[in-house]
Amino acid sequence: MSEDSHKKLLIFIVAYNAERTIASVLKRIPVKDLPAGTEVLVIDDSSADKTFEKALENRAVVEGLKTTVLCTPMNQG
Repeated sequence: MSEDSHKKLLIFIVAYNAERTIASVLKRIPVKDLPAGTEVLVIDDSSADKTFEKALENRAVVEGLKTTVLCTPMNQG
């Protein structure tokens, strides 16, 4: 196996009070241009708005990529 076959890509998105923009951020991920096995991780940094809920609702727009949405219990700054 070549060294490249072991490489993985994680798209890491940290969001805070991004209720109005998180859907468009997810939609702009160029899924067809990414290597197989790419994953998306969205971390809501304890937003006061509905960022977490909007990210959950819109994770399906990243078709074919494993997309995980988490929320921190306290803002990490």
